[in-house]
Amino acid sequence: MKVLFISRDDLGVEELALSLRLRWPGLLPLHATKGPAVKSALSKEEPDLLMVCGNVPGLDPWSAIDHIRRLHDTPILVCTNTSGEMEVVKAVEAGADEFIRMPLQSPGRRGRG
Repeated sequence: MKVLFISRDDLGVEELALSLRLRWPGLLPLHATKGPAVKSALSKEEPDLLMVCGNVPGLDPWSAIDHIRRLHDTPILVCTNTSGEMEVVKAVEAGADEFIRMPLQSPGRRGRG
């Protein structure tokens, strides 16, 4: 199973990919950090799942989801650390199949307000 992680950087994505690979050893994580790389990976790799994890330079996440949805029927999972309900609404209206909040934080920042 190929999973394309769409994210600005590897922060949190590596942890998420590792936890998924522990559960599903055959999982192949792919990563795109810029708009053109996302489009290239979609056409070349034909991923089984897209995970949109935050903003990507040159690619508004909501426009990206809308664009991807018009071209592909690949399931889209939006991951974010925001608590706003409007983010959920935007993601679903754009065409996301699921939305999850990621509580991933660096160990040094836990418990600090």
